[in-house]
Amino acid sequence: MPADELPLRISRRTAMTGLAAAVASGCGRAAFYAANVPAVFGAYRRHADLPYGTDAQQRLDVYVPDQAPAAPRRS
Repeated sequence: MPADELPLRISRRTAMTGLAAAVASGCGRAAFYAANVPAVFGAYRRHADLPYGTDAQQRLDVYVPDQAPAAPRRS
């Protein structure tokens, strides 16, 4: 069989590592978007780029609801 027609052989460990990396990167994005949904669809005020440290990259956005919830949240 010519070299360009040889089947690709990959170890199970390599395949599982690649699959785990793909799933982890996708879950990170999904979690990020899920955490930021209230900022898009809710009645919030945004306080952008608040520093929390001395490094220039240590900044965050704080979203404060316009009204307090009627009942406390339960976890």
